Amino acid sequence: MSGASNPFLVGIAGGTGSGKSTLAERLAALLDDAELRRRLGEAGQRKVLQKWTWDTVYEQLRGQYESPARRPHREPGLSSRISE
Repeated sequence: MSGASNPFLVGIAGGTGSGKSTLAERLAALLDDAELRRRLGEAGQRKVLQKWTWDTVYEQLRGQYESPARRPHREPGLSSRISE
């Protein structure tokens, strides 16, 4: 995924765009700005805690496993009988 298509990375040091010079400018801004590094680090931590805690992953997986179990059973159609 390029920086231009990733909203989190596009927001580094503000602005939009892509390319090596833009990346270099944003990295330089990070090196020069301790407050920006802190804010981005905190935002990244919040994002991880929202999406990737064990509780969140468990709930997502549980939903995936339970969804097929709730679907009504269907008799195999003609296409499945032909392939047998």
